[in-house]
Amino acid sequence: MAKSSRHAIFAALALLGHSLSIKHFVEFGIFDCHLPFKKERTAKTQGGPFWTLYNKSGQKIDHKCSEGWKPSEVEQFVDTYQWQVLAPYFAFAAPGREVHHYDLDWPKTILPFIRDTEEDGKEETTDNKRRQMIPVTGQGGYSKVSQALIHGAHHDPSHPGVGNKTPGTLVAIKKLHRMETERKGGDDEQYRRRFFDEVRALQRCSDRNHPYLIHLLMTYNYKHKYRLVFRWADCNLMEYWEMHPNVEPSGRSYEFANWVAEEWHGIAGGLEAIHNATPRGSGRHHGRHGDLKPTNILWFQQGHLQSKYSGFGKFVISDFGFTEFHAEGSKDNVDAATVGRTDTYRPPECDVRSTVGPSYDIWTLGCILQEFCVWYLKGYDAVVRFGMNRVNDEGGPASSTHDHVTSDTFFLPESKSETQRGSDPPKKKAQIKRSVCNVSAIPGKCAGRVEEANSTSR
Repeated sequence: MAKSSRHAIFAALALLGHSLSIKHFVEFGIFDCHLPFKKERTAKTQGGPFWTLYNKSGQKIDHKCSEGWKPSEVEQFVDTYQWQVLAPYFAFAAPGREVHHYDLDWPKTILPFIRDTEEDGKEETTDNKRRQMIPVTGQGGYSKVSQALIHGAHHDPSHPGVGNKTPGTLVAIKKLHRMETERKGGDDEQYRRRFFDEVRALQRCSDRNHPYLIHLLMTYNYKHKYRLVFRWADCNLMEYWEMHPNVEPSGRSYEFANWVAEEWHGIAGGLEAIHNATPRGSGRHHGRHGDLKPTNILWFQQGHLQSKYSGFGKFVISDFGFTEFHAEGSKDNVDAATVGRTDTYRPPECDVRSTVGPSYDIWTLGCILQEFCVWYLKGYDAVVRFGMNRVNDEGGPASSTHDHVTSDTFFLPESKSETQRGSDPPKKKAQIKRSVCNVSAIPGKCAGRVEEANSTSR
């Protein structure tokens, strides 16, 4: 709040019906920066105040400021009206700039949200596409993403890519929950560290202003929970497949094919930007996303402005909760047991080696790209069948040295380990699942019509 402004105080006084009391606040040099006021019940004496007011620093406010007020009006000012004029204004960070963090310490702070699904706890409907708040769980933490509509007067309207829509702007709010160990032990420092680790990862990746990486707008702490704010995406990649279950030959045009190639080239470039991030004064600039999967690739209906295929929208990589940065000497020697992951897309080195590196992301990206190709050629039902085939894939009996659990991974550990000379332990190996090598056998509505599509789209 401005040190020379009394706009908020005057507005609260007007709501209370005591606008003339502003002269006393002027007289005693009280400004908006002294808000919020606190009240303390005092012994009622003849002619004396029932409540004593204090500014946010704990300094007593002269009783003349509330002269003529009823005790209930003091309560209304402190408990209601001042909070109605103290809704925060959020400055969104431009790409490549430092992200603003807001500590909203006061429990009665009114957030500038016209609609907030986090508070409502309800499923929202956006553009006739139903989006449900699905918690994201993992070794690195627990979070929930919800939709909010920020009032247009409470954020920077000139921020590129966000806009100032009437009556507000849709954003995604990722709230970090405390892990079980943090809740039981009351470990606020570990919770705080997890939050700022993710913020730093997002900040470092945004330094290069890569158009295929999600951009963090701002962060805030409210009611002892940390939150990250992003643009609201229309859907993620998995939902995109569900919304477009079949790509008919008429829709698989030359332009669409070029858009697909352009987007995957951009996603690969975004991943490269993570693997070679801005050093920021430390030697740890080799990043690893650590959790690439279709639900972490978001689709925005508004495409990249520099693309001539922008009408098809754009994809961006999101969710940096598992992202880590390492130095040149340690980037390929990260303990696999400490890496959070989604089992479906985990690479073989998680099972056959004790360490992983940036190539971890290359494997997961390849798995997603293969699923995308299955969708592109055969439709969404084929993607589902592809996953079921991987679960049912026969790869031989489980190794006696490896506890194999049937899953939809893209590989299987080999049943026999390669014997090493001397005292070295047996070397574990893995093989690609048969279903991964034989995706052409998956039936699909669009199968067998690629050449027809290509010949008619030129």
